[in-house]
Amino acid sequence: AKMTLEIQNSLQGKGLFDQILIKDMLTPQTEDRPNGLGVFVEKTESCDYFFHKGANMGFRCIFIGNTQAESKG
Repeated sequence: AKMTLEIQNSLQGKGLFDQILIKDMLTPQTEDRPNGLGVFVEKTESCDYFFHKGANMGFRCIFIGNTQAESKG
Protein backbone atom coordinates (compact mmCIF):
# COMPACT_ATOMS: atom_id res chain seq x y z
CA ALA A 1 0.00 0.00 0.00
CA LYS A 2 2.84 2.40 0.82
CA MET A 3 4.45 1.88 -2.59
CA THR A 4 1.15 2.52 -4.37
CA LEU A 5 0.54 5.70 -2.39
CA GLU A 6 4.09 6.94 -2.94
CA ILE A 7 3.80 6.43 -6.71
CA GLN A 8 0.48 8.30 -6.72
CA ASN A 9 1.85 11.15 -4.59
CA SER A 10 5.04 11.41 -6.65
CA LEU A 11 3.01 11.50 -9.86
CA GLN A 12 1.45 14.70 -8.51
CA GLY A 13 4.83 16.10 -7.46
CA LYS A 14 4.17 15.55 -3.73
CA GLY A 15 6.16 12.38 -3.04
CA LEU A 16 9.65 11.06 -2.47
CA PHE A 17 10.30 10.13 -6.10
CA ASP A 18 10.98 12.52 -8.96
CA GLN A 19 7.79 13.24 -10.92
CA ILE A 20 9.54 12.75 -14.28
CA LEU A 21 10.86 9.36 -13.14
CA ILE A 22 7.38 8.24 -12.10
CA LYS A 23 5.87 9.40 -15.41
CA ASP A 24 8.54 7.39 -17.25
CA MET A 25 7.86 4.42 -14.97
CA LEU A 26 4.15 4.52 -15.86
CA THR A 27 4.70 4.87 -19.62
CA PRO A 28 4.41 1.64 -21.65
CA GLN A 29 7.85 0.77 -23.00
CA THR A 30 6.66 -1.57 -25.78
CA GLU A 31 3.70 -1.48 -28.13
CA ASP A 32 2.70 -5.13 -27.76
CA ARG A 33 2.81 -5.45 -23.94
CA PRO A 34 1.79 -3.09 -21.14
CA ASN A 35 5.21 -3.01 -19.49
CA GLY A 36 6.22 0.15 -17.70
CA LEU A 37 9.49 0.39 -15.78
CA GLY A 38 9.03 -1.97 -12.84
CA VAL A 39 5.26 -2.12 -13.13
CA PHE A 40 2.63 -3.08 -15.66
CA VAL A 41 0.28 -0.39 -16.93
CA GLU A 42 -3.28 -0.74 -18.21
CA LYS A 43 -5.68 1.75 -19.71
CA THR A 44 -9.44 1.25 -19.53
CA GLU A 45 -12.32 3.48 -20.57
CA SER A 46 -12.74 4.78 -17.04
CA CYS A 47 -9.14 4.99 -15.72
CA ASP A 48 -5.46 4.19 -16.12
CA TYR A 49 -3.80 2.01 -13.53
CA PHE A 50 -0.51 0.33 -12.65
CA PHE A 51 0.14 -2.98 -10.94
CA HIS A 52 2.67 -5.65 -10.11
CA LYS A 53 2.19 -9.24 -9.00
CA GLY A 54 4.47 -11.56 -7.07
CA ALA A 55 4.36 -15.15 -5.90
CA ASN A 56 6.37 -17.96 -4.44
CA MET A 57 5.45 -21.19 -2.66
CA GLY A 58 2.63 -20.40 -0.27
CA PHE A 59 2.50 -16.66 -0.96
CA ARG A 60 0.81 -14.46 -3.55
CA CYS A 61 0.54 -10.68 -3.70
CA ILE A 62 -0.49 -7.84 -5.98
CA PHE A 63 -0.53 -4.07 -5.72
CA ILE A 64 -2.76 -1.94 -7.93
CA GLY A 65 -2.97 1.83 -8.16
CA ASN A 66 -5.07 4.29 -10.12
CA THR A 67 -3.04 7.04 -11.82
CA GLN A 68 -5.89 9.55 -11.42
CA ALA A 69 -6.13 9.13 -7.63
CA GLU A 70 -6.01 12.37 -5.66
CA SER A 71 -3.35 12.71 -3.01
CA LYS A 72 -4.50 13.18 0.59
CA GLY A 73 -1.13 14.26 1.89
